[in-house]
Amino acid sequence: MRTTKFRFMWLLAAAALAFTACNKDDDDNNKPLVEDGFYVSGKAIFTEELNQASLMEYGWIDKFPNPSEKRDGLMVKFIYVNAGNDGFFLKEQAGPTLKTYGLDGAWVADTVDKKDWAWTGTLKENGNAFTVTSEGLYFFIADMTTKKTAILKVKSFEVVGNMTNWGYDENYVFTKKSLALEKGEWEFVNLTLKPGKEFKVRFNGIWNYKLDESFGNVQTNIGMGEDLTKFQYGGGNYTVTSTGDATHIPTGIYKLNLSWDFSKGVTLAWTKTADVTYTDWSNTQIEVVGGGISTDNPNAITDNIWNWNVYLFADNNGKPTKSGNVYTWKWTNVKILADQEWKVRCRDTSNGFDAGNNIVDSNNATNWIIGEGNTNIKLSVEGQYDLTLVIDAENGDTKKLSIKLH
Repeated sequence: MRTTKFRFMWLLAAAALAFTACNKDDDDNNKPLVEDGFYVSGKAIFTEELNQASLMEYGWIDKFPNPSEKRDGLMVKFIYVNAGNDGFFLKEQAGPTLKTYGLDGAWVADTVDKKDWAWTGTLKENGNAFTVTSEGLYFFIADMTTKKTAILKVKSFEVVGNMTNWGYDENYVFTKKSLALEKGEWEFVNLTLKPGKEFKVRFNGIWNYKLDESFGNVQTNIGMGEDLTKFQYGGGNYTVTSTGDATHIPTGIYKLNLSWDFSKGVTLAWTKTADVTYTDWSNTQIEVVGGGISTDNPNAITDNIWNWNVYLFADNNGKPTKSGNVYTWKWTNVKILADQEWKVRCRDTSNGFDAGNNIVDSNNATNWIIGEGNTNIKLSVEGQYDLTLVIDAENGDTKKLSIKLH
């Protein structure tokens, strides 16, 4: 009897132990697996959970003209933030240790560049929530080395490149299609991309943001990363070639769709909507005209358009040779007078132009006097010259004129 009772009690104890162990395993399995890193978390943003979606990315710093570089401890993330006191926090997971960072005090408006969309502050463990007064998409920056932080409200996204002199001439601004806590989308239509063109995406018309004097400016422009659809802060330019490949965009007219997702960050997709058409200069006659073109030249014709001395068609009755979409006109053994002005002229009704010093190729010119802008050409030595005009239709009909002694 004692043996049976003892066995029964032992079985109860074993069962209890097994039950306890089972519950402990279940608890461990239900715990979220969070990798080490920095996260954003709060009631004013998309999530309070620490997971892959809320993980911040490493930021890059501008070392122009040297390549950009990743900075340890510099964290960035695009997040949509609701206005109000709830705000959000920065959380650091390091093994079993979780630290929460907020603001030491409050945001300070950027008074250096007087940007009305940028605020700076100092990180503090268990500090105040990061809050904003107006909801919207923000670029959040936190440097864990210097404990400096900033928040930049995104006013606009732009595509800029050498087709717009990198935004100095024009910004191609995306149109906002939608924007909410989790995701947003912007669109730009009819972007003409020709071979040799390069571009990037940026926001608020800036390339970078100066967070601290002790290191390079934080990159805010977004370029090509590992492939054509993966953005990288401060990454290389998107480039265009005739046919395109894994790292180049083929020539065409495109619709660009920029997407932001809280979990995935920013991505860019493009859809070709039409082929690029180039100017056909094949039958276009071009001439040199002016007081510098000697009347002694065979085939010189009195100018009755501007009444400016004489003009002289290029060889081949003024028409070019063609290679792909590059056109070349040549004048052989032209007598040009010293200290007399002249120009290159095209009288075509659809492609007409006149040009002077602005198209002279200084690397391929002999004895010429440069002026300013589109002033007339004037040579310092009378002589017999060979002239070559090249128009590159694929590159925006750019023109170059070489001048060499015959």
